[in-house]
Amino acid sequence: DEYTMLPKEYEVKVLFGFATDTYDVMGLVENISADGSNVSSEISTALEKFTGDFEQAYPPYSSRTVEGKPLFQWAREGRLGEIEIPKHKVHLESIEIKKVEEITKEKLHKYINSAIGSVKGDFRQEEILAKWEDVFSAESNSEYQVVTLTINCGSGTYVRSIANDLGNLLGVPALALHIKRTKIGDFKI
Repeated sequence: DEYTMLPKEYEVKVLFGFATDTYDVMGLVENISADGSNVSSEISTALEKFTGDFEQAYPPYSSRTVEGKPLFQWAREGRLGEIEIPKHKVHLESIEIKKVEEITKEKLHKYINSAIGSVKGDFRQEEILAKWEDVFSAESNSEYQVVTLTINCGSGTYVRSIANDLGNLLGVPALALHIKRTKIGDFKI
């Protein structure tokens, strides 16, 4: 408990052109857009809206309890429309672009298969992998834009929600491709 309330730093790779129901690659693809291939020129201005204090909605696939059930259970039952997803106050000290790069369709496909295959237990793996296979079979783009961000934030911030919200702000689907916590309090990797 002593460490959970300390400020944190994350390195998050945001993939543009895809959105999922979990806001990361471990979810079902819900939205695809070719417009995600070049958003780097607009990102700096959009990031300004994510600093300071603001209200952040909990992601639909989170353990936040509503009416006695975690949100992920409401989501799995397809009943999110029956409840109001709560928000909570978060603080972002800073959010900066570290790197802008392209990832090939083949490399992205391989990464997603590896990430989903590395998780044990039942979280809809077969359904999620099948959906990604359909997406990659139909998708004509050969490269996608990935922007690596460094985020310094307070406790309770959902970094994958920031990726999703950034995409919404830019009008392009986006998700967290990879999240790494690089610092908590004075402890860093």
